[in-house]
Amino acid sequence: MRDYRTNVRSGNVHPDIVVAVDPELDVGTQWLLDFFESEIRRGVVFRSGQTVQIGWMVSMLKANHDGDLEVWEPGFDSMPINWVRGVNKTLQHLLLQREICAQLGVEPDFPSLRQSGVVSANYGADGNFVMARQESCGNDSGWVLAAREDANVEGKRCSLFEVALRDLRVIPFLGLPAGSHVRYSSAGIRVDRERTTVSSDSNEFLRKLHTSRA
Repeated sequence: MRDYRTNVRSGNVHPDIVVAVDPELDVGTQWLLDFFESEIRRGVVFRSGQTVQIGWMVSMLKANHDGDLEVWEPGFDSMPINWVRGVNKTLQHLLLQREICAQLGVEPDFPSLRQSGVVSANYGADGNFVMARQESCGNDSGWVLAAREDANVEGKRCSLFEVALRDLRVIPFLGLPAGSHVRYSSAGIRVDRERTTVSSDSNEFLRKLHTSRA
């Protein structure tokens, strides 16, 4: 990975923030550095151990031996969260979720991986699922995930991180706003909101997403 850093350290007022990312993902790195720099300039003080939401992801700042603050992200390999250095997954998820929203012509409404969703008992049992988002409120992301045959059956609440850890295919769609519906099956992907529909049958981005089983 390659390290990128903010340029804010002046008179030891605030440490620089270090972002580590694989070179092929550095397309989003400058945006992230600009975010931290603008927040610091307006008086925000970031500290070691603090968490910061970036898209739907929650990252943690950790001090290194140089006195900088490094950005760490969830490793998506265990529950509870195992923190790993860098922002590879953070940027991957952010770009995917933004692009899904762009295909539908809507602005993203990012939940937090700490928020909850409702998951039906048979969700993911046959590899097919549906997702629908209602208005979020407090810790409730508004997302309901179900198997097609029990889409109207009440399920249990769990964090979106738990949902994604169980099935990574849901991640690209989590930034869709309330009123969105996703149908995912072996035949393809269909995303609806109000009167707009995009499908992997005709949409190249969704077709590639379905083929990759992301």
